[in-house]
Amino acid sequence: MHYSLTTLPNGLRVISEHMPGVRSVAVGCWVDTGSRDEVGSEAGASHFLEHLLFKGSDRFPARHISESFDSVGAVSNAFTSKEYTCFWARMVDDDLPMGLELLAEMLQRPAFRQAELDSERHVVLEELNMSEDDPSDLVFDLFSRAVFEGHALAKPILGTRQSITDMTREDVHGYWERRYGPTGTVIAIAGALTHEEAVDLVQKQFGDWAGGDSRIPGDSGDVRFKCLDDRPGGVLEKVRVGGGRASRLDPFQVDPQAIRVSGVKLELLEDAAGEIEQGAHVFRGVGAPCRRQAVGA
Repeated sequence: MHYSLTTLPNGLRVISEHMPGVRSVAVGCWVDTGSRDEVGSEAGASHFLEHLLFKGSDRFPARHISESFDSVGAVSNAFTSKEYTCFWARMVDDDLPMGLELLAEMLQRPAFRQAELDSERHVVLEELNMSEDDPSDLVFDLFSRAVFEGHALAKPILGTRQSITDMTREDVHGYWERRYGPTGTVIAIAGALTHEEAVDLVQKQFGDWAGGDSRIPGDSGDVRFKCLDDRPGGVLEKVRVGGGRASRLDPFQVDPQAIRVSGVKLELLEDAAGEIEQGAHVFRGVGAPCRRQAVGA
């Protein structure tokens, strides 16, 4: 795959892939902030904010945004993880200027109307209920809490009922102001346009953006894993939860000594030090794939 990358004067990065054989285009606004960056009363703010940005700005209310995408047959949505938030859209290439204008307005000038915040609070609380009813979601949260105990990565993405119920407009606005900004955002575009065209369109909509520096970490440092094995020496032997071929639920286990949970692969190391290897994913702030001392059980 060939791609091109340009950094705008305000620090915003634009990455694109030219696909001349299609008439469609996909765009994603990737913001370097997630549940690991939340502190104190902000628990769940990343995901809550994802919902609220679709409520629009003073210029473009929520109905205008949804109807604008629908009127041209475009699709738009967003998702939140422990480390990033993404707002994306797919549309015909001729409609990309309109799509970028809407996304730019959502990210840079959200209105945070109190009535919409209160309404969306109930939506997020219901999402929490649904997550607790889903075994895979529940196991993932319990697993993260056990493995990353004491680290920001242990925090649930949705927050808690208490944190969402108590979250104020000032909490959400303060988190957006601190974490959303050009230096911590990547605009990725793939479709029927050149890199120069992509940069020009992004510069027009995002070139004046100035905001928080989400490169500043919100947690306290490197990842340390907790050993889940109670044998002497604390060697992580086998973890058989979650999905995929490592799961105890999979009748065709081909790799029982490994686990994949949301892109993370923990492999058994045959040594007495009780180390584990971070093989398939590099957590922000850690650097290249590396080994970390396992915390005793």
